[in-house]
Amino acid sequence: MGHKIYLSIILLLLGVLMLTLGQKKEVSIDSMITKNKQVIKISAISLAERIIENKLDYTLIDIRKEKAHAGIEIQGSLSMPIESIASKYKNLEKGKFILIIGNKEENMKKVSIFLSNKGYDSFIIDGGINAWKNKILNPIIPKDTDSEVTFSKYKYIRAISNYLQGKGDLKMPLIKRKRVILKRVKSASADGGC
Repeated sequence: MGHKIYLSIILLLLGVLMLTLGQKKEVSIDSMITKNKQVIKISAISLAERIIENKLDYTLIDIRKEKAHAGIEIQGSLSMPIESIASKYKNLEKGKFILIIGNKEENMKKVSIFLSNKGYDSFIIDGGINAWKNKILNPIIPKDTDSEVTFSKYKYIRAISNYLQGKGDLKMPLIKRKRVILKRVKSASADGGC
């Protein structure tokens, strides 16, 4: 009788073990990253210049969810939502830089650290998709009182924006700057002054 109980317990434990081994466990990158690693940021303008120069030494990964892509999609980017990184990262080329863009800097940092731990050279786009939208696609027009350098930078970025959006070539857009004219005022002499 004692042997039957031991045999039943052993079979029960083996059954539980087989059930737990057979279940697929969802892998999260949170459990796979090493904390305290620094991430390297590159600017949205650097990414735009790489796209225009047709440099092929990088892979751009967009970690936003599919629905978030409706508004803006960057030319040549791979859609790889953050939830799928842990299972799909092996498809990335090791010899290329991995550039990561998304909505949240925290998520971009997690992916960058995860990929760095796996042997990839990864960087995040400083400011993410919002920087791309606000600094590249819709740059702010300088004020009339801004310097010539500021106007030159704006013209350069506006030309890049137009090119990336299919609105023309890389010619600088024509921006007329209003001249500020200062008038001299004659000072009147004061009677009995200092």
